Amino acid sequence: MHSTATIRGDLADAVREYSASLNGQFMGLDILPLLDVTEKSGTFGKIAISQATKRVSGLKRAPTTAYKRTEHQVTTDTYTCEEYGLEEPVDDSQARDLDKYFDCEVEAAQLVELNLRREQEVRIAAAVFNATTFTSYTGNVGTEWSAAAGTPYADVQDTILTLKQNLGGVIPAGAEICLAVSEKVYRNVVQTTEIKGMRGGGNGAKRTDFQRPPDAQELASILGVSQVFYSSAQVDGADIWDDEYAMLFLRYSGQSLKSVPHLGRTFMWVDDCPEAALVETYREEQTRSDIVRVRQHVDEKLLVTAAGYLLANITA
Repeated sequence: MHSTATIRGDLADAVREYSASLNGQFMGLDILPLLDVTEKSGTFGKIAISQATKRVSGLKRAPTTAYKRTEHQVTTDTYTCEEYGLEEPVDDSQARDLDKYFDCEVEAAQLVELNLRREQEVRIAAAVFNATTFTSYTGNVGTEWSAAAGTPYADVQDTILTLKQNLGGVIPAGAEICLAVSEKVYRNVVQTTEIKGMRGGGNGAKRTDFQRPPDAQELASILGVSQVFYSSAQVDGADIWDDEYAMLFLRYSGQSLKSVPHLGRTFMWVDDCPEAALVETYREEQTRSDIVRVRQHVDEKLLVTAAGYLLANITA
């Protein structure tokens, strides 16, 4: 038996700083932003795509007559948060020996959090880069983006139009169209002749001040999307995010789910775990160790598949 675990704000701060330094490592929570919920599981309402795309005509009104009315149906869906966590013991003797080099508790918390985040990334990638889930919303590009002749700008522009059509032709206020790719695909895109030419002012020869590759913000501006997300995260040497796909999707991070159709969210049960990576420690005398635990209580959930379009045949 061990004493009650203590929430460690100091270690949480170190973990946040470490996570911030992993820029480009993970993008799962960018694609499915966190949504705080106060119950472990529940039912919520969301607007049906059929309601967003339907037309109500014949709105002309004659004096003294009633206005035409419409109703928007809200569908219901459910979520169930599951707990994920990992622990690492910090042995007293090892800590005394190694603390002259680094803080063993901080190091343990950061490494445990890295593993927790990586597993979450695997779950989200499996849900998002899924041609079966997005069967009705998947299409091949004509030329792979790994080729210099690839046309990511043209492909994205065509897909933006398709995405808008699937959502009734109007992108709701507060939502943004984003692109998610692996780091390999990102680096291939910026080397295509099309992107180099657009960045260079038309033919790539009018500017000589862009020897560095464009960052994600600049590439988003070139492609005509709000944000570009990319990840270099790997498991056993293999990319978590499949180089064969790119996801164009509608992203929303507000608290209302029913008014804005969007791809999905990560439900986080804040009553039990108020952070995406909560850090706790407790004492275990039988091993003469302090146990560092990092945990989360979440449900990563796709909400509207029509709010995403999966581009395939991305890499040769």
